[in-house]
Amino acid sequence: MLFWQHQPDSGTTSGGSWTATTPVFSGALLRHVYIKFTTATTSFDFSLTDQEGRQFINITGNTGILNREYHIPLIGRYTLTISNASANEAFDIRIVAQDGP
Repeated sequence: MLFWQHQPDSGTTSGGSWTATTPVFSGALLRHVYIKFTTATTSFDFSLTDQEGRQFINITGNTGILNREYHIPLIGRYTLTISNASANEAFDIRIVAQDGP
């Protein structure tokens, strides 16, 4: 079993947003999304969109932290987006995908 984890494991929003792209997946499973802002009161939205523009995750109104497990099949390249952040500040991020059984 192999795991892919997004690197770097932190970022900073600018203008209330941040984006990153994944490598190309072929048959992996998205397993975990963890985003924690420096300030517990920072609100933000998070989305995961495939290369065809389909949103697989669209969570609005998070405050401080987002910590969820998933079982979403991944095929192709995806865009991770944090938007509408109420502050431009640092956050920790952990996006993990499992490749193989």
